[in-house]
Formats: sequence, structure tokens, C-alpha cells
Amino acid sequence: LQFAAKLRGLGHQMALRRMDEVVEVCQLEEYLDVLTGKLSKGFRQRVGLAQAIIHDPEVLILDEPTVGIDPLQVVQTKEMIKELGRKRTILLSTHILPEVTQLCDKVVIIAQGQIVAEEDLGMGSATEDLEAFFLKVTAHDAVELNPIDPTVPINSTEVEAGEDTSDVSDMTHSSETEGAE
Repeated sequence: LQFAAKLRGLGHQMALRRMDEVVEVCQLEEYLDVLTGKLSKGFRQRVGLAQAIIHDPEVLILDEPTVGIDPLQVVQTKEMIKELGRKRTILLSTHILPEVTQLCDKVVIIAQGQIVAEEDLGMGSATEDLEAFFLKVTAHDAVELNPIDPTVPINSTEVEAGEDTSDVSDMTHSSETEGAE
């Protein structure tokens, strides 16, 4: 954290004050003497978050902040994100749609590098079921949505457990999966 503060141009006194604040926000107090490489992935994520906010930025960009961490860390990380969002703008990039509805005020859906939808959340709009909305705005003619359960394409092939699918062609076009992140 001292190194990150120095990189951000914080003076010694400001760096000390901000380090105390970010250690508290990121709940790192009991790990101050542990090398980052010895921490779990969840706590390494917290150290990264602390480094990102050490200089108190107005905008914070988080890319998949809860991927690969345990369920308790996920809950705690979401709470930290909510708290941080009270004081700054946070851009959250994620494929975990339930997190979007829990954490975000607005959603921008990008498919193949293009913005395909922008919606305010919680306003009774089409984003009530974000997964269905996502599928609707990103679906291509190869996938027709089922009106009863929009999360299941009508023209998908059900596969029984253990069934050989080596001769079943992939319904998605290679261009649909390229650049998905």
C-alpha cells in the first residue's frame, strides 16, 4: 500500500492517513504483516482494491471482482463495493448478472464490442429479469428465445447425461463467442 500511495504521488502524511482508511474499508487489519503472495485470492483481491482506492479516485473500474473467491468473500466484497459506491462512481464489468442487479443502478450491455442496451435498474423496465433481458438483446438469429422460459433457447438441443454429442454441431457462430470479454 505504501508503494501504491507513492506511485499515486501521495505525501508521507497523506499516505499514512489513506493507508489506515483503506485497510479499514477493505478489512485488512489482521493481515498487515502477511506477504500478499501468502494471502487467499479473496484477500489478494482486497489488497488490489485497497491499492486502487488509496488515492481516493472519483471513478473506480472493477473487472470481475468476485470471480474465484469463496462465498463469504463474495458477500463481503459486494458490501465493500456498495459502500465504495456511495462516494464515487464504480464501473463494474462482470458476467455475473445477479451481481449487477444487486450492486448497480444502471446496466450497459455490450455484445461483440458494441453497446446493445442501456437500462436503469429498479425502474420497472425490461431488466426485471436481467438474464432474460440480456439474452433478448444479445440473441442472434441462430437462437430463438422460448417465451415461457427466455433463458432456454427454443432451438436448443436437450442432451441426456452420458449422451455422445461429438456429432452435434455447435449452434453458436464463432464470431458470437469471439471477443466476449
